[in-house]
Amino acid sequence: MKPSILLSVACALLLGACASMPIQNWPQNQRPPRANEARVIVTGGSPRACGGLRIFKIGVSRPGNYVVLNRVAEANIEGGMLKSHFADHYGRVNVISLEPGRYWIYPVADGALQNSGLPPSFEFEVAAGELAYVGELFVDAPCGSMAARIGLFDQQDRDVAVLVSLNPAFAGVPVVKRIAQPRQ
Repeated sequence: MKPSILLSVACALLLGACASMPIQNWPQNQRPPRANEARVIVTGGSPRACGGLRIFKIGVSRPGNYVVLNRVAEANIEGGMLKSHFADHYGRVNVISLEPGRYWIYPVADGALQNSGLPPSFEFEVAAGELAYVGELFVDAPCGSMAARIGLFDQQDRDVAVLVSLNPAFAGVPVVKRIAQPRQ
């Protein structure tokens, strides 16, 4: 077998494995919070899945730790390897486990120009025992570009319905609305 064919097959297998790996913040892999824990529902969205080398992610950090190495959590916004939870745009609902407290949420671009400059960030707080909804972090960037318009939107009814459809353990769990606010 030719080396180029072998390499192509190996890459396809690796990409397929990455797309099917269980990820910690997928709703199917989470459970409602216990009394001393907090869970945050956050959706990452974009107009389309671009794939390729640029993948926008959601970064979550404690205030003052605004760098990649100090992220406490992350979730994909777009990348195209995973099926979208929505028909009208690319996006995925995530449930992130956090310690109670204040956090910043912001987009992170993985790729050649990763974290060139400080992206806009939003702040939220979550309490112990709480399942909080903080919004949909929407990144509108042309495929192949790092220039993006960024917004955070309240889509709680839609996103909680998706969460419950993916993980019925969340049915009937009260959700506290804590829409992340732009950081000043």
